[in-house]
Amino acid sequence: MKKYAKLILICYIFCLNFIYAQDDFTKYTQDIPGLDDYPEASAINVYTDVRITVNADKSYTYDVFYVKKILNYKGKKEYSDVKIQYDANYDSVEIGDCFTINVKGEKEALPKEALHNTESYMSVASPDYINMKEWVINFPDVDPGAFIFLKYKRTNTRRDFIEGVEHLAEYNPYLIKNFTIVSPKSIPIYFDFKKDYPNLKFSQKSEGRNIVYSWKIEKTSCILEENDSPSFLIIGCPIAYSSSKDWQEMMSVEFKKLQSGISVNQEIRTLTDEITKGKEQPKDKLFAIYNYIADNFILKYIILEDMDFTPQPVEKVLAQKFGSSRELTCLFLSMAKAAGINNCEPTIALDENNRFYDSQMKIPARQFFRQLLVYFNGMLISVGSNDMPFGFTGLENCNIIIGKDKPVIEKYLFPQIALKTKIIKIKINENKDAALDFSTLYYGSADNLLRSEFRNETEQKRKIWFSENIGEKNLTITDGPYFDNIENLDKPLSIRFKADVQNFYVEQDDYIYFELPQVSLPITITDKERKNPLQIFENFKTKEEYYFINIPPGYKVVKPSSKIMEVLKIGNENVLYSVDFQEANQQLMLTREVVIPQMLVQPGDFTKLKDFITKIHSPLNMMIFLKKSS
Repeated sequence: MKKYAKLILICYIFCLNFIYAQDDFTKYTQDIPGLDDYPEASAINVYTDVRITVNADKSYTYDVFYVKKILNYKGKKEYSDVKIQYDANYDSVEIGDCFTINVKGEKEALPKEALHNTESYMSVASPDYINMKEWVINFPDVDPGAFIFLKYKRTNTRRDFIEGVEHLAEYNPYLIKNFTIVSPKSIPIYFDFKKDYPNLKFSQKSEGRNIVYSWKIEKTSCILEENDSPSFLIIGCPIAYSSSKDWQEMMSVEFKKLQSGISVNQEIRTLTDEITKGKEQPKDKLFAIYNYIADNFILKYIILEDMDFTPQPVEKVLAQKFGSSRELTCLFLSMAKAAGINNCEPTIALDENNRFYDSQMKIPARQFFRQLLVYFNGMLISVGSNDMPFGFTGLENCNIIIGKDKPVIEKYLFPQIALKTKIIKIKINENKDAALDFSTLYYGSADNLLRSEFRNETEQKRKIWFSENIGEKNLTITDGPYFDNIENLDKPLSIRFKADVQNFYVEQDDYIYFELPQVSLPITITDKERKNPLQIFENFKTKEEYYFINIPPGYKVVKPSSKIMEVLKIGNENVLYSVDFQEANQQLMLTREVVIPQMLVQPGDFTKLKDFITKIHSPLNMMIFLKKSS
């Protein structure tokens, strides 16, 4: 009898647990705010829990559980399909209970066909991604007002570093988000976060052999989506964490792996001697090696933070004629050694756009990796691309880690030359028409942009593009264009052409006037004001020299009446606009310069920058007036 009573009790408890388990989701779906409370949101992160559990061998699990309320069709598009990407070489993913609570409050389980595992699209980009997989989850019946429940566990057996960035604020609000790291005391976690961020709490405590690090945030505001806003690292609430105390500790391990792919054998020596024959200076030898790899090897795409730093053997790379930046950088360094150049070092450039994030220098995390490069006497070299000018890497202002015996962290600044230098010779005829001779030199990013577009195109296609994008509608091209140095990666790209212009200037009483072309700036400012900072992602520096030949006799410049030098200081940076002129013997030389550096423009400075750029583009500021002497 007691046995039956015990069995009935067990069944009763099981049924209660089952009933409550089935209804457990209701605590996440009752009295949840909507669009009236968050009109700028597409969804609400009702509850999010992320937990990292570190094992003594540095393997770890990453557990995620979240509930989202969909507010509109934008939210449906963003969240109804979920992709969880992982590297099957050392990751595995276990999908837990995932379902939808539809607008009627009914639970809808995932259909069998709504959950599938597949190769990542990255697997076709490079052999390095052959084991890159992803789980795809298609939530059913996701309409505005529905809730999505997701639970999964990722197990990582890479066993090197525990590091990353967890975001606790984004475009959509978090009502509650918990982020926890549980790690053995023998593996301390170093971290950095914005301690003054609203509604954020942190605690650290000892539990047996572990230390538990916990962050909790509640009722975050929406981060407004605005063009050219900085990343969430800068304007959000990121938690940067790492089991490495600094970059030197982490990169000593990574660069040691890389060194295994740097070797000099007889094949390397023979090839290097052939390539560098007749070259005496180290820089000339390095360019010869750079050019050879660019022309003869295919650069395979990788995302550096995903990759192990151990390269394929240099012999294999030579035979297959392709590799990622990891392999081609090691090939370059091997050939540099064979050429007797021993002060080239592998170098990691950290993400340029997030250099304003203070934790980038404090907390070593792969997420901050941008490029693997070569450092030589203050110059950075990006190996493998056949359209990247020698000595330019696409980076202009960033933090770098140089792979010396003890890795060195430095700030790198690309030489602040004008990225575009334009010379226009203008011969004015008696009938007010003019013959123009244009010559423009491109450097850095301006050079790379045009080379990547046109180096492998036919001359005819280049001319078609040029005629469609010249920008000056009243020009009639009479000669060119010519793309000089487009095959020479050690010289700046030059574009030359000649053109005629009818009615170049206007004559009125004792005055004549003409208009300079508008300066093409890298930013477009249409907002009246901003909530977020404006980030200017690229340096912009242009210099234009106008040589006017045969100015009608007796005329002198009256506007501008003197040299123009406008400077706007924003933070530690200066925005500059200048116009200078010189007159002699019926000739006039005008020089115009514009400088806009990479920077963050805080909302309080936005209007000042907007007014400054509006002034540059003012039609009156582009007009040159001359008056006939009495």
